[in-house]
Amino acid sequence: MQGEYTLSHIGRLVEERRVPWTELYVIFMLKLWYRKQGIEPLERPTIRDLEPDLVVMGSESPHAVIEVVEPSLELEDEKQRAIFEKFVLRVYGDLIRPKVLVLTNGRSIFVYDSEMRLVAHYRLSSMSPEDEARLRKLLLPR
Repeated sequence: MQGEYTLSHIGRLVEERRVPWTELYVIFMLKLWYRKQGIEPLERPTIRDLEPDLVVMGSESPHAVIEVVEPSLELEDEKQRAIFEKFVLRVYGDLIRPKVLVLTNGRSIFVYDSEMRLVAHYRLSSMSPEDEARLRKLLLPR
C-alpha cells in the first residue's frame, strides 16, 4: 500500500480483491486512513454496552460511529442495507449519539446524520477528488 492512501484507493483495493475480503481488514484500512489524517480512532470500544467497529471522537463527544460489514454484503441492495440501518445504526444513534453514523463494506459507504438521514453515499472506488474532499469533511471531526 505505497503511495496514495485515500478512501478511493481503499475502495479500489477491496473492489479488485487485492486485499483480504474481510470485515477486519476493512477496519484495519480505515483505521490506518484515520491515522494518516492525524486521528486515532477507537477500535471496538465498549460504549453503553455496545461495541461499534470504530469510533472517532470529537472534542467532547463521539463524532463518528462506523459499522463495517463484510465486503461480500451488497450494501447497494436497499433490503440488505435496511437491516443494518434499523438494527445497528439506529441503536448506535439513539444510545451513543454521534454526529455521523457510517455504514461501509469497503466498497460502498453510507453516511447518516444523527437523525438517521442519509447525507452521503459513494461507491468508494469511483469517487472523484471532490467527492473524497466532501466525504473527508463528514468523517473527520472539526
